[in-house]
Amino acid sequence: MEQGAERHRQAVEVLRMGKSPISVGLRNTPLFAVMGAIVGIFIATIRHLFHDHQNMDSEELRWHFIPQMLVAMLVGATLLGGVSAIRSWRKRRRGYRDL
Repeated sequence: MEQGAERHRQAVEVLRMGKSPISVGLRNTPLFAVMGAIVGIFIATIRHLFHDHQNMDSEELRWHFIPQMLVAMLVGATLLGGVSAIRSWRKRRRGYRDL
C-alpha cells in the first residue's frame, strides 16, 4: 500500500515539474539480448544432453557442441533483442508514457 502511494507521489512530482519522461527506450534491448543468449545456451545444452553421442570421442564431442551453442546464443540474442528493439520503437512512435 505504501509503495503505491510513494509511486503516485513521485508521478505527481514529475507532472508538476513539467517533465513527462518517456521511459520506454532502447535501454532494455541489451538486457533482452543477454537473456536471449542465456536461453540459447540453455536450449543448446538440453539438446546436447538428449542427443546420442556414443560413437564420439571427447575432442569430437567438444567441437560438435561448441558451434551449436554459439549459433543458439546468437539466434536467442538476435531474436529477443530484435523483439525488444521493435517493441520499444513502436511504443516511442505512439508516444507511450509510463509514470
